[in-house]
Amino acid sequence: IGPEGSNRNYREIGITDAHHGLTHHLGDAAKIEKIARINRMHVEQFTYFLDKLQTMKEDAGTVLDNSMIVYGGGLSDGNRHDHHDLPVPVSYTHLT
Repeated sequence: IGPEGSNRNYREIGITDAHHGLTHHLGDAAKIEKIARINRMHVEQFTYFLDKLQTMKEDAGTVLDNSMIVYGGGLSDGNRHDHHDLPVPVSYTHLT
């Protein structure tokens, strides 16, 4: 994938613009829509990763059962460089 600060494009989902440039959208609806598509693809890849860990058996459970994983963003709004209300999903699992 790539960090938000990279100039990577996402041709595989039809986005040829640089990722970082899109995050400075200045309210442009077309750029915001492209960022949303990139974010959606990132979450889909993360889901794929978690699903793979869930299918890998380890001890009495799965690799996912025995893992601690954090996923999220370092900015809540790349356009304004906001560092509060970060998009970090949280999940707790009680391991036995």
